[in-house]
Amino acid sequence: MTLSSRSDVIANNLVGGRENLREMTMATVVRAAIVGGQLHVAMDENAKVIGTAVWYPPGSDFLSE
Repeated sequence: MTLSSRSDVIANNLVGGRENLREMTMATVVRAAIVGGQLHVAMDENAKVIGTAVWYPPGSDFLSE
């Protein structure tokens, strides 16, 4: 399983180009969303994950919990 492709500019910028930090960073984002935000998962007809989104409602922030 890959968290995102190496050509993903946003993911690369998020970890400063340091591939070894990608999995830890993405896991942190998901865990924080479960605690203080919302995690949305898009799946295709075969139940394969095709996209994800993290959302924080107004008045809440990433890692505020």
